[in-house]
Amino acid sequence: LASAQSGDAPLPKERLDQISLQALSITRPSQRLPLPRGADDTFSLDPAALSGMAPGPWLILGSEGSWCRMRPKLINSPNPPPPELPPDSLDALSLIPEALERHKQLHLWAQQLAVQPEDAQWLQVDEALDTLDSLPPTTLNHLNALLETPAALAMLVLRVPRARLDVLWR
Repeated sequence: LASAQSGDAPLPKERLDQISLQALSITRPSQRLPLPRGADDTFSLDPAALSGMAPGPWLILGSEGSWCRMRPKLINSPNPPPPELPPDSLDALSLIPEALERHKQLHLWAQQLAVQPEDAQWLQVDEALDTLDSLPPTTLNHLNALLETPAALAMLVLRVPRARLDVLWR
């Protein structure tokens, strides 16, 4: 978990034993895949472990309990997206490789979602909100787009159950 190039100090063995590695789908954060540890206490992104991933971008997270202990690494699933993927869906927009274009398209998506309170994509937003206990809010681009779009933020506040409003204020 430490890199000689990064200047990070390696974790002591007793702390390393507490670290778990998992892959988290960016567009469906409830989809998490544990990644196995090798016999030599290293983690690898074994293609066999990645074969169960849904198409799209995933974050590789190293956690100690509920605390993220390493900078998340973005990878793309080796599995191709389905051909019938709607071009304006969160799943399709998350596949845009160029960051500025993806940012622009996610803001347009947020504007459209703001006027569609019954859209099924709000369920993906709900899943994303559930990650805020263990990940910084800026981790997921689509949450940023919603929070930066006034109408979408208003709809988000209206949709979130009162008991979960504290998640938005953090």
